[in-house]
Amino acid sequence: MPPCPSGAVAFATIAESSVAVGQNFRVVRPSPLPAPVPPGPALHGSYGLRRLRDSMVLHASDAVDLHDLVTQVERAPGMSVQVFLNGTVNASMGGRHLLADAQHGEVVPLPRPQVVVSTRTQTELFERRAQQGDRIRKVSLSLSPHWLASYDDLWKTEAQDLYRFSRQHMARRSWTPSAQVVALAERLVQTTNSNGALAALYQESAALELLGQVFTTFTDPPAPRPEARDQQRLRRIEEFLASTDSALVSLDDLAAAAGTSISTVQRLFQTTYGLSAFEALRRRALERARTALQQGLSVKEAAYLAGYGSPANFSTAFRKHFGCSPGRYGAPSAT
Repeated sequence: MPPCPSGAVAFATIAESSVAVGQNFRVVRPSPLPAPVPPGPALHGSYGLRRLRDSMVLHASDAVDLHDLVTQVERAPGMSVQVFLNGTVNASMGGRHLLADAQHGEVVPLPRPQVVVSTRTQTELFERRAQQGDRIRKVSLSLSPHWLASYDDLWKTEAQDLYRFSRQHMARRSWTPSAQVVALAERLVQTTNSNGALAALYQESAALELLGQVFTTFTDPPAPRPEARDQQRLRRIEEFLASTDSALVSLDDLAAAAGTSISTVQRLFQTTYGLSAFEALRRRALERARTALQQGLSVKEAAYLAGYGSPANFSTAFRKHFGCSPGRYGAPSAT
């Protein structure tokens, strides 16, 4: 994960921002508190919440918790589309953990990005449990009933599953996002604190594209859950990737780690993540290169680290994945 951006985020800022998506923000633990909204900073990093057009609210953050806390806010009716990129998740809506397989109050480290789509036809209590030092990188889009109703006629004819889902109370789905969704979420996180009309237009465009990618999942047949043996193979691959410092990992390496064939590895990645093993490895290499750039490496050095023989080819791939040039992070290389 890249270094966390600098900046203190006050409790008051979070409370003021929460009005866009609900009401009665409060800190309920630890107790007793000096006030429902304590003074001082709550987070360190970047935190932004912006109203876009057509009753859509964008919230993006990359921040570390400074305290052990439990915070609550009463969320208004609507739909939430959240992309958790990295970190830990310990949050619930209406007493149900946001992640489908987790229990209320459980801390869930993310082995991979997750999309969570949930609906509310009435106000529900959102609760987040924070531990000092926890970090989360995420994007959340809140869609009002008015926004959802404006698409009813289209969804009734072209996306009936999505239409039925949008009208249920406390419906929820979660899955591993595609590379396109991850890239769009990364762009929104990177522009969290950008201001001005052009920044708002850029964010709105990326947010709508992200929604289009996410909602396409509702029109596709659901992917079968991996069998127990395949789940074990995936865990071995994830453990191997977590244990190696090298960005130059081959399909042979993955197959050996999982104790299976290259063709099986390819099938596992395609059915589980919606992208080929090669694409997943390339994305991992680019993310490691971005971290290296933020730590001071030049573009040329980062290109080599990511396995690219040409800085130009690396820059093209980097821009396609992250939506900006590598020069934004590191010193430009001589060609």
